Formats: sequence, structure tokens, C-alpha cells
Amino acid sequence: MASSIKPRGDVTIVRDAKLGIPHITGTTRDGTMFGAGYAGAQDRLFVMDLTRHVARGELTPFAGGAEGNRELERGGRQPRPTAPPGPARPPFPARTAARTW
Repeated sequence: MASSIKPRGDVTIVRDAKLGIPHITGTTRDGTMFGAGYAGAQDRLFVMDLTRHVARGELTPFAGGAEGNRELERGGRQPRPTAPPGPARPPFPARTAARTW
């Protein structure tokens, strides 16, 4: 057993030491479902944080890396140019009553 938590009174989440797989035990169905969601959210937290750093272009400070890469991320990023606006779209035609056949 690596860790054991009780996010609320009717559920216990035990993670094994080797792989960190959650084993959820609940006294009620509601508690067990809550525990499954809680354990899933814990597992996805790292991926969400990683994706956030990638999107911001800040992966090197998050994951470590060469000082040269850190310097590239710090210096002179220019915003991506946007395309000029295209022609204006015509307005949608007014809706008419359905025809009777």
C-alpha cells in the first residue's frame, strides 16, 4: 500500500505501491462513484497541467531542460500574425412560414 485517502466519510481510495493503481472501497454506491471520479481526477491532473504549460509555451521551466531552451522561451516572442479579415458574410435570409403542399 503506497497511500490511502478518505476524500469523504463513505469512501476510501488505496493506491498500490508498485503502479499507483487506485482501489476504491465505498459503503454506498454514491460514495464509490464519488471515489472513482476523485481518483480519475487525480490521475488526470498531471496531464491537464502539462497541457496548460505546452499551450503557454512554458514547457521547459515545467519539465526542466537546457539553459539555452529557457533563454529561447524568455526572449522576444512575437504574437502570431493574424490573417486579414475576409469579405463580410451576407445576413441570413428571413425565415418564412412553411409551405403547405
